[in-house]
Amino acid sequence: HQQPITEMHCEGGRVLTGGQDHVLKVFSSSDLNPLFTLHGHCGPITSCFIDHANPTIGGSGSQDGLLCVWDLHTGACLYSMQAHDGAVTSLAYTASYVVSAGADERLCIWDRFQGHMLNSIHIGLNYMSRMLPLTHTLLVMGDRSGLTVYDLSSGDVIRRVLLGKYHFIRL
Repeated sequence: HQQPITEMHCEGGRVLTGGQDHVLKVFSSSDLNPLFTLHGHCGPITSCFIDHANPTIGGSGSQDGLLCVWDLHTGACLYSMQAHDGAVTSLAYTASYVVSAGADERLCIWDRFQGHMLNSIHIGLNYMSRMLPLTHTLLVMGDRSGLTVYDLSSGDVIRRVLLGKYHFIRL
């Protein structure tokens, strides 16, 4: 990298780093030898992942709103799209979906294999940038008032847990 590293993920013998220099680098985790430099973003990298089940697949998001999915075995970009108007703030993935959150206050659900948008949900400014898949179709996301669980297949809110409502999350 020519500028600071902003994101990093390790899985399946690979380390994926993203930087303010708009590129990602793939390293071998055993000896940190560089394998690939991935070009495709036009802004600093804001999020990245390596698929746990298939560590030859990775994804990245950037400040310019671009989402890219990569073949980490060859270094090729499998697909990219303008995911958000503004920065991609967080990425998550499941066996069927790639999910992106953006500074445009949207949560977008993408077909993992073709890159087609399946759903776009307005989430407002209260959300946290961190989101975690619970199953291959359920995703939990935090915001200032609590937790929200989404069904990725429909885009529906399945459950809301408000802060302070239960003793184990009271602040």
